[in-house]
Amino acid sequence: MNIISTGPNAAGVDPVALDVVKLTQELVRINSISPDLVPDAAGEAEIVQWCAAWLSARGFEVRQVGPAERPSIIGIARGTGGGKSLMLNGHVDTVGVAGYDGDPFAAEVRDGNVYGRRHLRHEGWRRRNHGGCRTGCKGETRRRRHCHLGLR
Repeated sequence: MNIISTGPNAAGVDPVALDVVKLTQELVRINSISPDLVPDAAGEAEIVQWCAAWLSARGFEVRQVGPAERPSIIGIARGTGGGKSLMLNGHVDTVGVAGYDGDPFAAEVRDGNVYGRRHLRHEGWRRRNHGGCRTGCKGETRRRRHCHLGLR
């Protein structure tokens, strides 16, 4: 396991200062198409780094696991209580964008909605997990042994 360095993403966006809409837009804009589904696709490396910075900026211990070309991360909020640990798990790879009407990575806001390929598949769940880690896990560390978020 490797501890991942933190900081702004490749576009210079600081993940600490994002509200829920900006968070969704940042995640939608990152191409993480699975190379298992589309040959020579981007894969998960960039989004794993972004999520690691987001978690680390909120006080989580972040570890990278798996091969460098298909990385996963584990974010841990160490608890001080004797209760059970909490585990949230999700994935960060996406399907291809062939046939998508418009720019699948634009993350445009129209009529109060964010539009993009990733958002249609899994982004709401991942955003909820990020929010749950930010609020729930950090608030639960007094009762729980540990809180883990795994992203693959």
